[in-house]
Amino acid sequence: MREIRGILFDKDGTLLNFHTFWPPIVQEVIDLLLEQIGGQKNDLLKEELLKRIGYVNHQIEEYGILASGTTKDLADAIQNVLGNRSVYESRMDLEAWLSAQLRRLTRHNLYRIQPTASFYPLFQRLKGEKIRVGLSTADDYVTTILSLKQLGIYSFFDFIGTSDRYKGKPDPDMFFSFCKKFGLEPSEVAVVGDTITDLLFARNSGAGLVIGVLSGVGNEEVLAKEADILLPSVSGLIRADGRFIWEESDR
Repeated sequence: MREIRGILFDKDGTLLNFHTFWPPIVQEVIDLLLEQIGGQKNDLLKEELLKRIGYVNHQIEEYGILASGTTKDLADAIQNVLGNRSVYESRMDLEAWLSAQLRRLTRHNLYRIQPTASFYPLFQRLKGEKIRVGLSTADDYVTTILSLKQLGIYSFFDFIGTSDRYKGKPDPDMFFSFCKKFGLEPSEVAVVGDTITDLLFARNSGAGLVIGVLSGVGNEEVLAKEADILLPSVSGLIRADGRFIWEESDR
């Protein structure tokens, strides 16, 4: 039996339904940006910007920036497409604008936030077993807090790692910060995520258990190459016999 004393969850696609929330928001952000640089409709430029950040034909690309990139990554990609058409003097100015817009749009679109599964009993069980619960996300802190509160699970988290406060995944910075805060060995921590970036983050960190979920943008064949366990959603972390997936069965 593995001794798991801590668990780090990804957010988008793992806990929060990616497809109901992010596509309409990112399209609105791009529309607002295009207004900033001329105020006229430019479908070709919009299509190019969406493609560059990983949203093509109304589909999220598994390896794209939108799937697992940070706000900084978004700003870099957009600035590269716009070139001298950008109204922002630097990528940092654009990143600040993007962060502000994403915070505003998150507040206005909280109704779009849906869970990937019925996971409230899972979090109650984790806390009841005194397992430390953490989050590691490419999102920014403010939008992350808004999302967790809307999902009704904010109070369950002992640690919240976001890309504007730590180095982004797959760098292990968030993982080791989580371990250091609670005196955990890497082998005592499970990582749960829906993208290959999440699973490489777990491998880079030496996590004791790497769990992939198919509730987000990740492809089963790709995730299976890095995951120790692959589940339909986080609700599968508790088996039919009532035990965690990493515990021995009674049988």
